[in-house]
Amino acid sequence: MGNLRPIILTGSLFFFLLSGCQYLKRGDQSSQGKEVARVYDSYLYQEDLKEVVPAELGGKDSARFVDNFIKSWAQNMLMVYKAEYNLPESQKKFQRQIEQYRNDLLKHAYLEAYTAENLDTTVSDSVILDYYQRNKENFLLKENIVKLRYLVIPEEAPHLEEIKGLFLSDDEADRAQLRDYSLSYGRSFSLRDTAWIKFARMAELVPVATFEQKAFLQENSYLELTEEGLLYLIEIVDYRLKGKRAPLSYLKNLIRNSVLNRRRLALVDQLEKNLLNDALEKDEYEKY
Repeated sequence: MGNLRPIILTGSLFFFLLSGCQYLKRGDQSSQGKEVARVYDSYLYQEDLKEVVPAELGGKDSARFVDNFIKSWAQNMLMVYKAEYNLPESQKKFQRQIEQYRNDLLKHAYLEAYTAENLDTTVSDSVILDYYQRNKENFLLKENIVKLRYLVIPEEAPHLEEIKGLFLSDDEADRAQLRDYSLSYGRSFSLRDTAWIKFARMAELVPVATFEQKAFLQENSYLELTEEGLLYLIEIVDYRLKGKRAPLSYLKNLIRNSVLNRRRLALVDQLEKNLLNDALEKDEYEKY
C-alpha cells in the first residue's frame, strides 16, 4: 500500500477543496437540484455545478467543462473510498492533523490582521543607523559590490566622441545633455551612482567577464567595451570587496525589515501574554 500514498494525498486534497459542495450524502433534492452523478452513497448535484462553472463559458465549452469536472469528481471520490476501504486504521487518523491545520490557519489570519492594525511600520533613519552601528560585525560582505554608471549605445550612433566626454563630466549641464542623448539613442543606461549592486549583477548589465574581480575593480574605474555592434561606456564609481563591512545604504532595506520583524515578534509575544493573563483574570483558563 506504500505506493498509493502520494495518489491518495492528491485525491484527498481535491476532496477537501470541494468540501463546500453538498455532495457527500443524498440531501433535499428540492434545494440542491437534480442529481448529476453518484459514487457509492455520495452525490453531485446541479447546484454544485453552478458554483464551479465559469460564467463566461457557454454551449459546448460549458458542457465540456461540466463533463470534465464530473469525471474528476468521480475519480477523486472513488480514490477516497478506495483509500477508506483499504488503508488500516492507523493510516486514517487525520482528525488531529486537520484540526491543527485549521487552528494554524485561524491563528495566522488573526495575527496578520492584528499586526496590520497595531504594528508601527515607521522606521526612521536614526533607528536604521543605530541598528547598523550595533550590529556592524554581522554586516560583512559575502561578495563584491559596486556603484555603477553605464550607457549602451549603437556603434553607429552620432557624436560618439563628444558623448564620451559628456559621460565623464561632472557638470550638471553636460549631464542633462547626456541624459537627453541617452533617451534618444541609448539601448539601456544608468547615469546616476546612488545604488549599490552585486558584481554579478553588473556582469549582467555590461559585458564584463573576469575571474579576478578584486584585481579588476582595483585596476579599472572607466571602461569602453564593444560587443555585437554596441558601445558600452562604463564607470565604476565605487566598490566594496568581499569580507569588508557593507555600506549602510546597501543595507537600509534589509535593516528596515529586520527592525519590523523584531517589532512584530515583540507585538505577538505581548499579545500572547495579554491573552493568557486576561483569560486567567476572567476564569476562562485554568491549569490543573
